Amino acid sequence: MNASPRLMLAGCGVVGLATFVPLAVYVTRHLPAPGFDRSWHDAFRQYALSHPWWLSTMRVVTHVGDTPVVFVVDLTLFAYVVRRRPRTAVFIALIGAGGWALRILVRDLTGRPRPTDALWTATGASFPSGHTTNATLTAALVVMAVWPLLGRRLRIVVVALAVVCAGAIGLSRIVGGVHWPTDVIGGWILALTYLSLVAAVFPWRSRRAVDA
Repeated sequence: MNASPRLMLAGCGVVGLATFVPLAVYVTRHLPAPGFDRSWHDAFRQYALSHPWWLSTMRVVTHVGDTPVVFVVDLTLFAYVVRRRPRTAVFIALIGAGGWALRILVRDLTGRPRPTDALWTATGASFPSGHTTNATLTAALVVMAVWPLLGRRLRIVVVALAVVCAGAIGLSRIVGGVHWPTDVIGGWILALTYLSLVAAVFPWRSRRAVDA
């Protein structure tokens, strides 16, 4: 990876930090939730209660972001690339383990309580959403792992699927009422910020990429 993409990634990381830090401070000072969070939480909750099929669908979707699922996917990706592309394997380890630790650190520092009227059971502090953060990072790792094997059209398809997956899992956490909307937004921002900064410092791309 040459200097220009790395500078762009670093810039994205800086913008992400400039967005995430004020959000973290804001939600910490407005415990348990500001009006924006509460109104959207109530709206999603009422819609879910009025449409059981939607709630059931989101319950299935949310399990895709469960800790065991994310761990197995990350471990599988690492095992797949470790011999062929050791640099990418190191990157996967940095993103998977480092992102996990960073999210837990932020969660413990903010200590934000979850909604008390959730439709599912969840424990621990609320900000940022763990499912959202981990699923976003893992979706990005899947794209990176298969990127050199795909042509241009398939790359577009895989990226679109990754975005939909990360977005749907985040949405499911709001629908189930286990996270405030800003928890999910914070999870997306934290994941993309950490991913950008690590990629800027430690390029992952293989020289064997297919550009067909």
